[in-house]
Amino acid sequence: MSVDTKSRNGAIGVSHGRTAPPEIPHVTANILPLLNILRFHTQESYKRLESLVEKLANTKTTSSDVNRKLALLDLIVSMRQDFVKIYTLVKWAQRSKDVSKLIDLLNWLRSQEYYFEGLSHGINELNHFSGAKLPSSDIPLALEVLVRGRPQLPSYNYIQKPPISPKIILKVLKDLNLALTARMALMDEIPHRFHNNYVVKDGRIIITIPGEFQVSITVANDLIIDEPCDYHKSPFFFIDFAFLFGINPETSLITHKDSKIVSALPKASREKLESVANQVLLNLSLLGLYEVLHKYSISFKLFLISRQLKDLSVNSKWRGNFQFKYSSSLIIINYWNNHFLSRSWKSFIEIGIDKKYNLNFRWFKNGKYELDHDIPDINGNSSDPEDAEDLSIDSILTTIVHKHSEKIMNKIHNLFNKTVNQSAASFLSPHQLLVELTPRKSTILAINPLTGFLFFTDPSPIESQYQAKINSVPSVTENKNFITEQDMIKNVVENLILIRLDMSNSFLRTKLITTEWIPNDFIKISENETSRLFSFITDLRSNPSYKLQFYRCRNWPSAWFLIYMLNGHSSKTHWWVARTKSIQGEWRLQWLKMLDTDSHSELDYKFLNNLSTSCSNLIIHHLITEELEQREVQYLRVNNKEILRKFNVPGDLTPQTFETVIALHNSGNLLPLSASSSTIFLVVKLSTEGTSTKLQLTMYGSLKEQKLGDVISFAHIDVKLHPDLLLFELLSSVCLNENNDETNESTSTQKLLTVLFESLRRMSALLISLEQLRASNIEVTRYDLSEICFKVHSFYKPFTLILANQVDGRKAQIIPDQNENSHVKLLLDIVNKDYAQKSNSLAGCFKYLQECVSIFRAAQSVNEILDSNELKLPNQLSRLRFDFKFQSLNKVHFIFNINSAHSTSPKKIQKDRIVFAITFARNKFDSRQILFFKFSMKDNMSAENLKFRKLFELIYRATNELQETCHSKKKSFVKLNYDFLTEGEILEPLMKKIAETFVSYVRSEN
Repeated sequence: MSVDTKSRNGAIGVSHGRTAPPEIPHVTANILPLLNILRFHTQESYKRLESLVEKLANTKTTSSDVNRKLALLDLIVSMRQDFVKIYTLVKWAQRSKDVSKLIDLLNWLRSQEYYFEGLSHGINELNHFSGAKLPSSDIPLALEVLVRGRPQLPSYNYIQKPPISPKIILKVLKDLNLALTARMALMDEIPHRFHNNYVVKDGRIIITIPGEFQVSITVANDLIIDEPCDYHKSPFFFIDFAFLFGINPETSLITHKDSKIVSALPKASREKLESVANQVLLNLSLLGLYEVLHKYSISFKLFLISRQLKDLSVNSKWRGNFQFKYSSSLIIINYWNNHFLSRSWKSFIEIGIDKKYNLNFRWFKNGKYELDHDIPDINGNSSDPEDAEDLSIDSILTTIVHKHSEKIMNKIHNLFNKTVNQSAASFLSPHQLLVELTPRKSTILAINPLTGFLFFTDPSPIESQYQAKINSVPSVTENKNFITEQDMIKNVVENLILIRLDMSNSFLRTKLITTEWIPNDFIKISENETSRLFSFITDLRSNPSYKLQFYRCRNWPSAWFLIYMLNGHSSKTHWWVARTKSIQGEWRLQWLKMLDTDSHSELDYKFLNNLSTSCSNLIIHHLITEELEQREVQYLRVNNKEILRKFNVPGDLTPQTFETVIALHNSGNLLPLSASSSTIFLVVKLSTEGTSTKLQLTMYGSLKEQKLGDVISFAHIDVKLHPDLLLFELLSSVCLNENNDETNESTSTQKLLTVLFESLRRMSALLISLEQLRASNIEVTRYDLSEICFKVHSFYKPFTLILANQVDGRKAQIIPDQNENSHVKLLLDIVNKDYAQKSNSLAGCFKYLQECVSIFRAAQSVNEILDSNELKLPNQLSRLRFDFKFQSLNKVHFIFNINSAHSTSPKKIQKDRIVFAITFARNKFDSRQILFFKFSMKDNMSAENLKFRKLFELIYRATNELQETCHSKKKSFVKLNYDFLTEGEILEPLMKKIAETFVSYVRSEN
């Protein structure tokens, strides 16, 4: 029972051999897993909460606390609503299996319903087969075509009308002519160009507008319309139209003269024109018709012009030199399209319809429309077709570019002549300028009207170089959005000035090199140094174009240059002599002098040779005067022959080429005034021998007659004497080729006069020394510029005074004889040190040496006494020894050394020392003001010397005796406690007494 039930319900019955039905397909489309939904909402909630927290943290100072809390509360409430929905979804998902089965079942039932509907439609289509049926054959028509060759359609009883007779036609045309004439006479609003330009015949009005079009109109009846409001009862309508111009195949120009060349309208264009014309005639009558046909004619002319332009751009001289844009009402032609001034449609011609609806053109250049150009219009509206000229776009372009070129050349001419302050440019033709580059060279600057580019005819290499710059965008305007024509003109003029500069510079450079000037192209000075040059020029305009060049002569020192500046605006030349120096790679002008030359003088070879002379004189004069200033010698340049004669300077020493005479003021700093005058002349002469350049320096000065004998021996040291003129002459020669290294600035200029001034200084030192020696009554045995031999005292052997020599670095000093006493040599060492510090103390040295004779004689007497009384110890050692030392120039120590055997140890030697100090002093109470010796015993007053008390008593007793003797002889001998003040001649007897006292004391001790 159960099995049958299952079979009826569709259950699987294995016993019956049936297959089970397929399972209902499970729907998965548009179903998301619950896990994905939960994950997405969780992440989204976290992001929203995190974003809000960051936002609230950033608005802590700009938003109130209440607003921030409300924002957080709104987010929490919104998130709670979402989570409530998710909670509901989770609860529903617990029973989702049953719901899913129902969804699958519903989807399966709907698909079965769709299949059954499709099945019913398919079965219904099978009953028709409409696409497979054929139409029924028309057998009668096929037979008629086969027999007669054509089908015979029914006529429907049509009765053909008879043709109209010519008489009727003529009558109708006559009536129409009358009606049309009356209407034209009665109409108030007729275009002014229709007056006297229409003809009524053949039943139509034929209107002819010269150079534009011809149109025929008529009416449909013969009503006479005398009121505009009745026009609709009998309006005009279009019959025929023709253009009265076209392209001449022979010239390719738009012509108005030959009626055979009129342009016929294509059928489609005529039908469209007829429709538009009838509509306009119905609404606007003749005024509207003229406006439409006039614009139509102009538009067609523009089309023909565009065809001309297209041909010109391919097969003419204009190829590649213009571009154009064409529209139905306007043509824009950009000429000079390769020139920066016109590139990107900056200069163009507009050909179109003007305010009067005529064909015309506008010229745009330099950022604005050019209105005042004096070029005739191109509308071609002439009443006589024979007078109308052919419309040539080539001619229009040529006229405008020639006009533009002429204006540019005119501006270049005016600005160039204004800039250079002279008539340096003149017209050869409207498009050619003759530009003067140098006094002997000119060039022709021309403009190519086709391209707008400027060029030089037969250009030189310099002109070819600048031609590219002239036709390039000016460097000062590279950042400007729009380059004006004035910018281009300025650039052309500036480059023309630079060409003048380069040509003039090249011309002058050739002349300078020819006259043996050596160029230097490596020196470049800064703007600050250049401004120093400009400060010398009074008539210099602001921001001039100039050329600076450095030249030098072969015989000049390396740091000296001739600087010349060529002014591009005025063509003037300015010249300077300058000394340069490179400091950390930058050239500086250490000294600068502008030459006083005529800026308009001709720069010929004579001028350049004289320039070399004047520059060399300036350099030499500066070097000499600079050294004189460093030596603090006052000077004055002499150009007067009378002054030279007055001072007995030889007559041939007048200032000549390459020669300078300078008077030096002698205030005793050059030569002693007792031997010479207050003026010494320095003659500077520059001479060239082959490749060597020498500076001849000669110094002339006068000598007093009584001093002439002192300088007779000068002849062997480049000193010439003129006894008859009481004149001496010092000679020196400096080779500038060997002396041109001026890297050491401190010594470079001193090399010129060093030898000469050294000879003068040595001569002065010799004269001064001789004068001092003779003033001190010292015998001079021999002298020259190097040394003087003299005798100070008979006690000394002859001394030699070595004069200072700055050339070899030798210092002034007094040298003793080789056989001189060693103490004298030591004394001279001290004297020379003092003399080196006080060069004017020579007389004092002589006096000092004379005073020291008493000291040496006293010491000599003491030694003689001690030598005659030999007192020795058992070991043969002397009991008593004497020595003296010069501690300084003003202090001498007389030293007695006493040797004795030790009381406890005989082999041990007891050494004692008694010192007497001698200094020089003055006795202010002595009227003779002679030099005294101060003899002091204070250095011996110590506890160690108490054992020599007996000795000191003997010394005092001896000095008392000497004092009595001196008083009896009226000699000065003054006792001052432990000191004695005595004359020099008493020093020797005093020391003899003291020496004898020491001898007796030592003897008594034995």
